[in-house]
Amino acid sequence: MNIRTMLPSLTRFVAIAFFLAPAGMLAAQQADSAAISKLLPEVKLHAANAERDADTLETYTRNTLHWESHANQIHMIRQHVNDLIEDSNQLSRLRSAGSPWQQQAIDHINELLPQISTHLSAMINHLSENQRSINSPKFRDYIRTNYRLIHTAHEAIDDWADYNEVKWKANALEQQLQLAKAQNPGQ
Repeated sequence: MNIRTMLPSLTRFVAIAFFLAPAGMLAAQQADSAAISKLLPEVKLHAANAERDADTLETYTRNTLHWESHANQIHMIRQHVNDLIEDSNQLSRLRSAGSPWQQQAIDHINELLPQISTHLSAMINHLSENQRSINSPKFRDYIRTNYRLIHTAHEAIDDWADYNEVKWKANALEQQLQLAKAQNPGQ
């Protein structure tokens, strides 16, 4: 067989494959997981609570409060970080059911939490061993760094949760528009 006679058929095959491949890839992509989408606002709330408490603790660096006030505030932060870790574990269990963007969100959240947890533990240990030096530069640095880490995590989680919300609203609107079009096909 001559290459010139095969070329038109080969060209058509490549063109068809090129145009059908994106449709096949889109069909192969996994849809958003409702369970993950439902959990993201809860993760956002826990991150906001942790940031609020870390911000409150950071204000303590400008006051002369008893070390127990610091300890109580750190305990509250620890509770919210533990909530975030529990949320992260739930998200990780659901990860395989998620869409690509949800999997990326879960991976991003999972990358942020270990550093927060490690730093928070170091701050707790420092306070336990140095209760009388809550005004030391080292302890103030722990507090400020803790706030920055939690703030960064909260911003990222907030962005993912907001994206989730907007995506769900857009999908609902799209369904409404399709329903309206189906009910009024001539318009």
